[in-house]
Amino acid sequence: MSRFSVVESVRHLIGQYRRFIKSSYRLADPKLRTQFEDHVNRAEVLVKGPYVTLARDFAAGQPLSQVLASGCGHAQLARLRWPFGTGALFAHQEAALRAAEGGRNVIGDRRGGARPRAARLAARTTTRRGTSESSG
Repeated sequence: MSRFSVVESVRHLIGQYRRFIKSSYRLADPKLRTQFEDHVNRAEVLVKGPYVTLARDFAAGQPLSQVLASGCGHAQLARLRWPFGTGALFAHQEAALRAAEGGRNVIGDRRGGARPRAARLAARTTTRRGTSESSG
């Protein structure tokens, strides 16, 4: 059994990509086709990489079944076919469900936190408009 080599796999993929490019652009003129294929064979910039990402996954929360068992959310939510299956929710999803259950704002700002101040301002503005319209 051979060991998997990332470097060899990347080289294989680059070779496959070079073949794909050459077969996709079959130039009728033999001189142009030769120039094109020579360029594709020598070009170092056809493929950049491989890249390694250090991005982390979102923080994990509890599975939906546990969140529902704690009394948060409607029990019928468990009957829907969620893409995460029986796995854990992300922590921000669990927090949003708990916030909605508690009647709090679930719209986040760029930092990922909820903006209850904006929701309170909107509620006050709506109340003031309603009051001023009904008293006028």
